[in-house]
Amino acid sequence: MNLVINEWFPVYLRPTAEENELELLFDFLSKIQNESSVLYVRRPSPFLNKIYQLSKQYNSDPIGRRKINHVIKLILRDSKRCKFIDDDEVTLNQTVRDKLNSDGNYISDEYLFEAASCTEEKIIITTDQKLIDFMNGYDGYTLMTPSEFNNN
Repeated sequence: MNLVINEWFPVYLRPTAEENELELLFDFLSKIQNESSVLYVRRPSPFLNKIYQLSKQYNSDPIGRRKINHVIKLILRDSKRCKFIDDDEVTLNQTVRDKLNSDGNYISDEYLFEAASCTEEKIIITTDQKLIDFMNGYDGYTLMTPSEFNNN
């Protein structure tokens, strides 16, 4: 399965993450490993910015640094688990861009749809319920929360 995730993922990696966040994160990691899923990551993106920001922030915290670096190595540095989408690979159509920029002004989430447009499944895992309600099913995109994904 090919999918895209937003910034909930790196936020749940921080050493101060709550128990329910860690549980969601570990269930997610287990599921994508068991299903040989591939994460599509837009480069550059707020997702990568958040990963690098947390990596720097917790550089002096041995436990935090080890956890973040382990996940970076496990996913982002594994070409079988992660595919980076650069500017020249984006195939997002204008109608999706227009919808993201309309009523709800979700243009900051455009990077998610750019990455997902490069997959057959067009699956986006996000904690933004308003975005899910606004875009789920539009142009073939499937948006779901991490809990919904883990329970599928």
